[in-house]
Amino acid sequence: MIINSNTHTFIQNSNNKINSLSKESNKNEENKISDEEPVIQARNEYESESDKRRALHTAYYSKVNEENKKFANPYAHISDKYYLPSSPYYIEGLTRQERRIASGTEIEYLNLGASGINYGDPIFRGMGPLYGDVEVAKEKAYNRQAVNEQFQQLLDSNNIIIPQNTKLRFTIDPNDYKVSVRGTEDLEMKKVLEELLDKENAKGLFYHIISSRSDDSMQYSHEKFSRFNLIREMQDITGYNLRDLDIVDGKFVTNEGTDIFEIYSKNVRDSDSIPEFSKKYMISSYGKDLYELAQNGFNSVPDLILSIDYENNSFYDVGQSENFGTGQTQWIEQLKASKTDEFIYV
Repeated sequence: MIINSNTHTFIQNSNNKINSLSKESNKNEENKISDEEPVIQARNEYESESDKRRALHTAYYSKVNEENKKFANPYAHISDKYYLPSSPYYIEGLTRQERRIASGTEIEYLNLGASGINYGDPIFRGMGPLYGDVEVAKEKAYNRQAVNEQFQQLLDSNNIIIPQNTKLRFTIDPNDYKVSVRGTEDLEMKKVLEELLDKENAKGLFYHIISSRSDDSMQYSHEKFSRFNLIREMQDITGYNLRDLDIVDGKFVTNEGTDIFEIYSKNVRDSDSIPEFSKKYMISSYGKDLYELAQNGFNSVPDLILSIDYENNSFYDVGQSENFGTGQTQWIEQLKASKTDEFIYV
């Protein structure tokens, strides 16, 4: 590799081999990863259509509640507004269902200062129905765009340029969040990208892949995730990694012969940071998972190794029908268009 500057530019030649070229500079400076890297976030702050409607609902009924309380008998005033046509406050043009919803909401606000939300409320007229699966898909697409931008920030802050139409696959080992890169024969490019995605950034990408999965994912399974989660939980609470322990008489035991479940249970009970109401559930739930894994064998369920593709400034999902990569989200609008006009969002 010819060293020219602090910029890593990876160029594909006619033989489809990736060569790395840069301007002359100190090689140590060239390979230095920025100390102030943006962190890849699995989930990012997102305001859904449901959130917007909840905010509208709260603002509207909070104001109406204050107006209602100005009347000598607020309950009678609410009733007159919705059910007494001769009242000067009567609201015209509502359906029977809308009157029931709106009056019930105003009474709840009067009694409790808050209320649940019903998307059949007349204040949402003309906004169209909400569908749970569509809203979830939109949020996943939003998070993908955010992760794409965060990864680009990582590349930019470290002066790394990946050429267009270079398709890479990032694979993450759940045991140490180590990333391996495939799709290039250029070992320098591979090394730089793997170093760029250090443990915290790789962890963020790992959980982003999980949160982007669809029901037919070929990578993810409940069994794999449960095993991964159990290993993480045991290490967080006890300091022991299950893969380093022996299984004796159907139990994971330390070198000293202590049942890891005993250590886990004691540490949970003695913890000041775990709410009391959660302790019994945690011990019971993780104890059951621990017992089953010990009975079946540590390697009875594969590791939750996850991959995601990258090309032209976007990540793309692997092994599933739903893709949230750039230019691959048309199916979300098609899904919405296939729905009926009924409100089915809960």
